[in-house]
Amino acid sequence: MSSVQVFVACMHQNDFSKIREMNIHSDVVFANQCDHTSYEEISFEGHTAKMISTETRGVGKNRNLALIYATADICLMADDDVVYDDGYEKKVCDFYEAHPDADVVIFNFKVSRNGSEPEDIIKETKRLKIKKLQYGTYAISFRREAIDWHNIKFHHYFGGGALYSCGEDSKFLNDAFDHKLNVYICKETLGAVNHKESTWFDGITDKYIIDKGVLFYSLMGNLASVASLYHCYKHKASLYSKYGWKNAYKLMKQGISSAKKIKKRKN
Repeated sequence: MSSVQVFVACMHQNDFSKIREMNIHSDVVFANQCDHTSYEEISFEGHTAKMISTETRGVGKNRNLALIYATADICLMADDDVVYDDGYEKKVCDFYEAHPDADVVIFNFKVSRNGSEPEDIIKETKRLKIKKLQYGTYAISFRREAIDWHNIKFHHYFGGGALYSCGEDSKFLNDAFDHKLNVYICKETLGAVNHKESTWFDGITDKYIIDKGVLFYSLMGNLASVASLYHCYKHKASLYSKYGWKNAYKLMKQGISSAKKIKKRKN
């Protein structure tokens, strides 16, 4: 059976109590953003838990730091609000063994938000033939060899604590698709996630919408303006009900313009 390793992005952890809280029963690496630098390692249930604590900020950097310590065949990304079901590691191994062509697999989780009824994020199993980038990092797994071979990383500019406040998960999946990796979604449930108060999300603000524009340009290049227009109109009654979708689109255009300037400077 393939080996499985969980990679947890966390903050200000002083011990390994998250192993019990998250119901982890495999090797695990905690990438811990805090106010000191240290390395700790313990054994439990025949597995190894590593804690890499640094003063770095930005979830992309944190996830990449964890991946430096990757040793397993299958990597399972996680946030520290995940609680795994018993037997999650066998479900992961069984799927990859049944689908030897799979490079990236996005598994189902029961997700609730601020106490709401849990909902499935995936209701079918299939290979994705077209890009779908809406899945959170906590649901993403991959063969380490495939990701390492193509040098796919989490972008340091996107995600909680980074310059642009969201999107490291979308960028990662986008890069996987661009490198022609085989991406699957799987309805097998690995656990539950309860999204409570976010440490980075302050609601729909000017910065949040501008950052979305930067992300869209990073993902779609010259198609970003059209995609942003569709996005704002589609969510006019939900995300942008207070702003108005036209105002939201103007802010996303600001982000697109900013991203174009950055690209021009880098070139």
